[in-house]
Amino acid sequence: MAGPTGATGATGGQGSVALGPRGDTGATGATGVQGQTGQQGGQGYNSSYAVAGTVGPAGPAGPTGMRGETGATGAQGQTLVGPAGIAGGGGATGGQGITGQAGQQGVVLAGRPGPAGPAGAAGVQGATGATGSQGIVGSIPGWSSYRDFTFDYNRSDPQGNSRSTFAEIAAYMARNPSLKLGIDGTMASNGSDPRNQRLADQRIDAVRDGLINAGVPASRIEVGAFGDPQLRRDRRVEVLVTSS
Repeated sequence: MAGPTGATGATGGQGSVALGPRGDTGATGATGVQGQTGQQGGQGYNSSYAVAGTVGPAGPAGPTGMRGETGATGAQGQTLVGPAGIAGGGGATGGQGITGQAGQQGVVLAGRPGPAGPAGAAGVQGATGATGSQGIVGSIPGWSSYRDFTFDYNRSDPQGNSRSTFAEIAAYMARNPSLKLGIDGTMASNGSDPRNQRLADQRIDAVRDGLINAGVPASRIEVGAFGDPQLRRDRRVEVLVTSS
C-alpha cells in the first residue's frame, strides 16, 4: 500500500515585467490666430537739415493664439510575460502506511444469465436416415363418395373426359390395395317403366367396363345401392370407395 503524498514544493519567483515601447506622438495641434499689428509711429520733424526722426515706440504685441489640442495617446506597447519560476523540488516520500485488515468474505451471488449468443452456423446435413417401416393401413368406415359419371338423356355412354377419370381411379386403387369400389346406379324414382331400369343397368355396365379396362380388378368392384339416397339423381352413376 503506497504512503501519503509528500508536501507540494514552494512556488517559483514572479517573472519580471518590462515596459512596452512608447506609443507614437500624437499630431501637432492647429496654430493659434495671429495677433493685431501695432500702429506705425508719427513722421519726425522736417528741417533744412534733415534729421531722421526717432522711431516710434513698438505697438503692443497681439494676444497669443489658443493652444492646439493635445494629440491622441499612442497605442499601448505589448505586455511582456515574465518567465515561469523554477519548479519546486519534489516532496519527500511519506512513510508507508499501516497495512489495513483483510475484509470479510463477501457473499457470492449468482450472476444473471447473459443474453443468448447468436446462433452458430448450420452444420453439414447428416446422412438420410433409413426408411421406417410402413404404418398400419388406414380404413374407410362404410362407403364414401369418390367420383361420379353423368349421362345425356337416354344415353348410356358417360359425358365429358371419362377416360381420364377411369385412369385416375385405377391409379388410386393401385396405390391402395386394401380398398374396393362400389358402383351405385340407382336413379331417382320416376315410375316403373322397365326401360328406365334397363338404361340404368347399361350405364352401370359402362362404368364397370371402363374401370376394368383402366386396370381395376373386377374382384374389387361391387354394384349396389351404396350412396346417400338424398344425393341420388337421374342420369348419374356414383363411384364410392371403402376398406375391404
